[in-house]
Amino acid sequence: HNLGNCYRDVGDFDKSADCLSKSLSLSTAAFGDDHEDVADTCHCLAVTMTSRCELDDAIPLFERALAVRRKKLVGQDTNIASSLYNLAVVFQMKGQWNNAMRYCKEALKIQRLSLGDDNPVTSRTLECIGNIHKDRRDFENAL
Repeated sequence: HNLGNCYRDVGDFDKSADCLSKSLSLSTAAFGDDHEDVADTCHCLAVTMTSRCELDDAIPLFERALAVRRKKLVGQDTNIASSLYNLAVVFQMKGQWNNAMRYCKEALKIQRLSLGDDNPVTSRTLECIGNIHKDRRDFENAL
């Protein structure tokens, strides 16, 4: 799936989606549905779908990645938090702030335990929570 990520990084989302879709098919055929490589490819494809603003296509891919990661990874793994955070971003983009907040708070809990409060990833999630409050026009909690 690295080639698909490279295409996404240079802004060629169509080639990225094609590569990642093929990679997902091959990984699933080789390893089955519940493998970390499949979860990683689902996650990468979901990021590409989000970049293309195909949010309804991204959600089930992030959810699939999250389900596998929760099943296969131990404890408070940052890959689980990454899937949670990205789901929060997608739901925020869709204006579904309750879902966005739920996923953000769960991601933040894992990040604080795994990375600490001073980590840039943790800070990004705190910023997302503030933005969700702002989007809800809940300015007192956004501060």
